[in-house]
Amino acid sequence: MSFHTSAGCSFQANPVQTGKLGDGNCDAGMNAGACANVDANMNTFGSGANSVKGRVYTLDWSVRMWFFQRSNILGDITSESPNPSSWGTPLLI
Repeated sequence: MSFHTSAGCSFQANPVQTGKLGDGNCDAGMNAGACANVDANMNTFGSGANSVKGRVYTLDWSVRMWFFQRSNILGDITSESPNPSSWGTPLLI
């Protein structure tokens, strides 16, 4: 996951997220990828995600993000009644 912003924007890592933030300088023109948030779990994209039959990413517009393996998609998501307060610690805040 990454943030793409205009010059001068930065982002602070949040201690309650599971993902690791780059250097926090989100000005892509100066340092592309620095504001990326990386998950230590290698099956969040590409062949790793394919090996677990895909992923569902969710995004709360207050800028919180979780992901769930296809085999572990929560019932409130599949029933189209998402309740992020019940999803545990987010990958990104």
